[in-house]
Amino acid sequence: MQKPKVISVIVMLTLMILTKVISASTFVSNTTPSNKPAWLSPGWRFTAQSDTSFGESVCVEVHPQGNPSNYVRTECSFAGGTGPYDWQCNVFSGGVSSPFQSATVEYQFFNDSDANNCGGGYNFTGFNWTFQTGPTAVNLQTLTAQPAANTLTIIAIALVLLLGGITAVFHTKNKKGQHHASL
Repeated sequence: MQKPKVISVIVMLTLMILTKVISASTFVSNTTPSNKPAWLSPGWRFTAQSDTSFGESVCVEVHPQGNPSNYVRTECSFAGGTGPYDWQCNVFSGGVSSPFQSATVEYQFFNDSDANNCGGGYNFTGFNWTFQTGPTAVNLQTLTAQPAANTLTIIAIALVLLLGGITAVFHTKNKKGQHHASL
């Protein structure tokens, strides 16, 4: 390959890479099933898609309806996909604060720089979605009873079988190795 062609190819590849790195996302869309976040006991999980570029993230902002100054913003985690990319957002996983209990909660998504920790933002969707929370949102737990085998019984049976197998092996070897004296 000639030197001018090599330089041209390098310049074109560099420009293609730079346009991808420099370009910013153009949209964020809500993919939360039925627009109601999953309960994490405690906290909520939202999902979104966005055409993010390197260095960008998706954020979710929640606030009690009628109280927009009491908001919480959370950076979402990359969850895969191939453009638009999937994002998963866990809010209040350490415990839901009291203003968000027994309330109608509004939420929106937006993009932000990874380094900004959701402090700025662009491509705001607007507070287009709401959901109801219960009075025990702080400590709601789901308790289920499941039959469980007694662990000690299983261990005891395994030991008996193991010891029985070892004894049978040694007993068989000893019989083969025994010599009887004949008179």
